Amino acid sequence: MKFIAASMSGISEYLFNSTWKIQNAATSSLRLMISHGLAKIVTSENQHTEGCQKVLMNIKYFISTRFTEPGNANALGNSLSIIKTIVEKMYLDDQVLCGMLLEISNLNVGKNQYSTWTSCVGAFMAKMGGKKFFSVLPLKLVDFDFFSLSYAQDSRSWVLPLIEHNLKIDANLDFFVEYFMPMVLQLNKLRELEEKARGSAIKVKKYETLLVQIW
Repeated sequence: MKFIAASMSGISEYLFNSTWKIQNAATSSLRLMISHGLAKIVTSENQHTEGCQKVLMNIKYFISTRFTEPGNANALGNSLSIIKTIVEKMYLDDQVLCGMLLEISNLNVGKNQYSTWTSCVGAFMAKMGGKKFFSVLPLKLVDFDFFSLSYAQDSRSWVLPLIEHNLKIDANLDFFVEYFMPMVLQLNKLRELEEKARGSAIKVKKYETLLVQIW
């Protein structure tokens, strides 16, 4: 684990190299090293070594202003790709996962990093399960104006497309019924009211889109 932490520290500087090929090679080599290295380590709730703490410190560095400040968009995309691998392969307790998820979900990413960012968040969803994930990032689909430019971020509707690929309904059936069913009924009722009142066709379509994404 200490070797992985040291590798992360050393190779991280190459993520800022102006040559795209070097950035990509550094990211790929680090992800491969993490995947193979962690596969050989038996991790559990009782294993909190110095190496683990150093890995977590590197993760903090990967989402610091060094990576998020303007002009470092490629470095941020690379760091999110590496963090995704760590989340998938390394044991992290609930408190650490929840804190990391909240920080990463609040990152301001550009269009070119959006796919990598959502993929990283999806890894948290798969690792944590629906109940824990949505306790950190609860959906607020009807709390904001549909026509607001920041609706997706404010309501967290951007999370919905991640459900299909990262949560198994059969493994989370009780949670799905408890959490999503009231939401589905509310959205469907609002959609019907909008239709009967001959309101905004765009709003009706948005209700339908949300319903499809949930169910």
